Amino acid sequence: MPKLTRGIDAGFAEVFKTTVAYELLHKYPDELFLGIRNNYINIYYRGLSICKGTVVSGRFEGIIAKRYLDLEASAGYTDISPGALVQHYKRIKKNIDLNYAPKNKEKDAQQRLINNNNANNKSEWFCIDMEYKKQRASREEKDPGRFDIIAITKARPHRVALIELKYGSGAIGGSSGILKHTQDYLRFLQASEFENHLIPELADIAQSYGMLIPQDSFMQTAVSADAYCKKPEFYFITLDSVENRTRQTMLRYIKNDVPGAAKDNVRDVIGIDITKENEADFTPVFLFAEGNGDDITDIIGDSKYIPGFD
Repeated sequence: MPKLTRGIDAGFAEVFKTTVAYELLHKYPDELFLGIRNNYINIYYRGLSICKGTVVSGRFEGIIAKRYLDLEASAGYTDISPGALVQHYKRIKKNIDLNYAPKNKEKDAQQRLINNNNANNKSEWFCIDMEYKKQRASREEKDPGRFDIIAITKARPHRVALIELKYGSGAIGGSSGILKHTQDYLRFLQASEFENHLIPELADIAQSYGMLIPQDSFMQTAVSADAYCKKPEFYFITLDSVENRTRQTMLRYIKNDVPGAAKDNVRDVIGIDITKENEADFTPVFLFAEGNGDDITDIIGDSKYIPGFD
């Protein structure tokens, strides 16, 4: 077997499948999401990791933020066994529901979109990862950026969607707004990271999923790097739209020829118009939807999405 760049091996999978934490994933597929990392996993609830786990000497070991177990606890992490995760699952959920999910609406919506989409057999997409952190191009690169959601099509050749989620107009500007993500995406494209890193990593993740969670036949073809399209697709999804206001806010941070254009708009800072084809070959799709994502069961193709720039 070739060396994994992002995934778990068969030994890890066999150990994890014997734990009650694995059973928990299958018992609550609408609540939990399994993130495959490099030799470890993350179990997410409402966009927050409630167990970062690895296998050491044939035994599964996990950690969790102390405050998810006890709201009065100090910051930091503590060990949690699969049995303890199951035993305290209701308490963990309650603590997150009351104290953390309301403060992290974007992460909450992010996992909601993923779980709803993956439960929908009619969706052409499968969300294979969330909170994907890109590799550093060099030691000097302090912030390589990350993708909120990565989805692949079930049909071969597998198209790859790199998705950035924004919850409301307040998330469009600022230090983690559209400009920052555009800069991250452009660096990603220019460094040929898609072909050299992401495709092999997606193949590893698909292989790991295939060992852990039964999927449709498409997952078997996704384990081959040759089965992927050679260019990614980019999407900005904005939830909680209010009439046309959110779309107009988006435009103000992208273009410099609209009323009230932001000083740090993409057109002025980078020099390209990403609402149409450009020399940087980066033309993302902008999608908008009302609410917090509860009604969306197809992350990209759902009819409730409204094209943002006609």
